[in-house]
Amino acid sequence: MIENILPAIYLLASAGFILAVKWMNHPSTARRGVIIGEIGMVLAVLGTLLRAEANRSEEHTSELQSHLNL
Repeated sequence: MIENILPAIYLLASAGFILAVKWMNHPSTARRGVIIGEIGMVLAVLGTLLRAEANRSEEHTSELQSHLNL
């Protein structure tokens, strides 16, 4: 299930970074750019942590299956 959500999280994070760079070019939208950049970074870190957790649970599941097959 997490594997299905990760591409959307990374897509939103990258869109946030692109918009942040664009909006930080003008003083009137710079604050908005910083906020969107922060949200993009949080999403990127969240996606990375979720991917690590998904890999860990997958390894644990495969270990359990190998022990049960013995």
